Parts: sequence; C-alpha cells; structure tokens
Amino acid sequence: MENWTPILRNANARMSAPLAGRSVWSADIGDRRLEVLELSVEIDGDPPECVVEAFGPLRAVLRDRVYAVDGRRVQWARTWLPADLAERNRLSALDTGPGGVPARLAELGHAPVRFVEDVEFAAPADVETGERDRLAIGVDVAVVRIARISADAEGRIVEVTDMRLVADAYRFRWAWGNAAHV
Repeated sequence: MENWTPILRNANARMSAPLAGRSVWSADIGDRRLEVLELSVEIDGDPPECVVEAFGPLRAVLRDRVYAVDGRRVQWARTWLPADLAERNRLSALDTGPGGVPARLAELGHAPVRFVEDVEFAAPADVETGERDRLAIGVDVAVVRIARISADAEGRIVEVTDMRLVADAYRFRWAWGNAAHV
C-alpha cells in the first residue's frame, strides 16, 4: 500500500494501556482509523489444544475478528476466554465496551497482569490459505504469528489469543529496564 506508515507494536506501551483504561490499539495506532471486521463471538466446542491446556476442561468463548487500520487489513485475531468469566459480562458481546477485553476482565477481578507471547515469522511460502484469505494478502506477503497467554495476579489463565499480522504492516519494539523511556 502506497504511503503506508508501519504500525509500531510497542510491547511495553500496549500492555500498560488497559491499566490506564485505554485499548491496546490506542498504544499501537494513536489517532489512526481502526475498524473491526468479520467479528463473531461464540462458544467454541472444539478449541485448539493450546486452549484446552490453558483452561483445562472449562468451556471457552471465542472472539474471532479481523482488524483494519486506515482501510488496510493488518491483523486476524482469535481470543479464547474461560466461559465462566466471559458469560458474566460484555466479554461475550460483540462490543466489549471501553478498554476492551482487559477492562472487562479487570471488572471481574481477573485483570490480566502477566503475559507470555511467542512470536513466529512465516515466510510468504509458509503462509496458509486461510491466513491469506482473512488478511486479504497476496502470495508474496509474509505473516507474523503471535500466540499470547494472559494470566491474572493469582496465576489463573484468563485469555489465550492467536494473532496473524501482516508482516510489512508492523514494526515491533520490546524494551527492558530504563530502555523503555529511550
């Protein structure tokens, strides 16, 4: 896309945004236009093995959506939440409200405060057809796959998210210690 400014996915800024009552997207895109496309929310009767490992035998609510920034599809994300939490508030609604999923979990006393993200870069030849279709990308475009597990202060896993990002739409930043302010 001509004149595209990559999204800066700053891990430190995005994880602190919900604590300030803001969406993680506000940390990533600032004033740019965000759209949520193809949004669905349902009980997932057959979640992937990583979700079963995380939640055990609990039922899971799946939030499946595609995000576009400034009219360009940039991310496909699927988030699984324990149904005993998600069915008690707007987590199972199409519109989760201000602050999104992290804010609704916090209202239930299960604010996500610990995160682990595994990041994998898929060369264009390794991108699956389903990923290309959801992201509306060509065969020459790479994808970044991120799997995130979030836990509350007690150690309960409250969210498992599988993301597919269009590689050339992003820059990634991780900072440690005082480098967070550089």
